[in-house]
Amino acid sequence: MKDLHLIIVGKLKEQEFLNIEDDYKKRLTQFKLFIHEVKAHGDDTVAEGKEILALVQKLFGKSESASIFLLAEWGDVPGSSEKFAQKMSAILDGSGAVCFVIGGASGHAETIIKASKESISLSPLTYPHRLARLLFVEQLYRAQCIWTGHPYHK
Repeated sequence: MKDLHLIIVGKLKEQEFLNIEDDYKKRLTQFKLFIHEVKAHGDDTVAEGKEILALVQKLFGKSESASIFLLAEWGDVPGSSEKFAQKMSAILDGSGAVCFVIGGASGHAETIIKASKESISLSPLTYPHRLARLLFVEQLYRAQCIWTGHPYHK
């Protein structure tokens, strides 16, 4: 079973969101999802980028040993849950560690953008980080349901 890591700038404090997130995480059987939070630094994306890269190095050694994907409103929009599931299948079938990053309120640091393999958008709409985080975890579960023919997706 492959591991997928989600790094998020900022801490999720709302217990209701954490409960829903945990429920989806428990349902994931095709891969294991690890969620990591790093400190938010307001408008200082450089400091946030350093925090993210330090965590990537701690988790995987060199940042090049992990495929880093950014979640950003300006990224490529898969267009449907089925296409998102296809993209996730291709990503998880690849070699090496997989890491997604949700940046802070001011976006992604240039160092993270340069270190990333690709940028993906959940929607052209801009969501609060806590909601984007939950939407991403739900879409991972939905992708798994699509792969396995589970009726949740219908």
